[in-house]
Amino acid sequence: MATLRLLTAAAVLLVVAACGSTDESSDPALPSDPVAAPSVSAGAPAEPTSDPALEQAVRDYSAAYLGGDGDAAHALLSQRCQRRVTVAQLTTLADQAKDLYGDATITTLDAEIDDEYDDEAEVKYTYSAPALDQDDEDWVLEDDGWKNDDC
Repeated sequence: MATLRLLTAAAVLLVVAACGSTDESSDPALPSDPVAAPSVSAGAPAEPTSDPALEQAVRDYSAAYLGGDGDAAHALLSQRCQRRVTVAQLTTLADQAKDLYGDATITTLDAEIDDEYDDEAEVKYTYSAPALDQDDEDWVLEDDGWKNDDC
């Protein structure tokens, strides 16, 4: 049981560590990086952003991911990331993240919307569990709202 827990923790940490990978040269149909760990967890106070809708999307993604809700987390991925990461893959990762970090909360959040392209943003946030901290996570504004584009 301890070995399984250790392997699960290692898998989730590998996903977190790979968050910044955006190698577009690989086949987009084959995810090389199943998906970045969530950006923000619901429930914790955080610094305000310039766009409340972006902050809410980040919080919603985090709550879904850390809550083990792969379907909801997948719906908050950009169209590009949805093509690279299946619902089943994300559900497996979200279940593992829930077991390991489900109670983690955001302690800080800073979102910067691109000055030139107002439909792109980078979000930096920290959690009560430092292994989940995100630095410059990519988000894009699509027709139905802000989406996590860090895959």
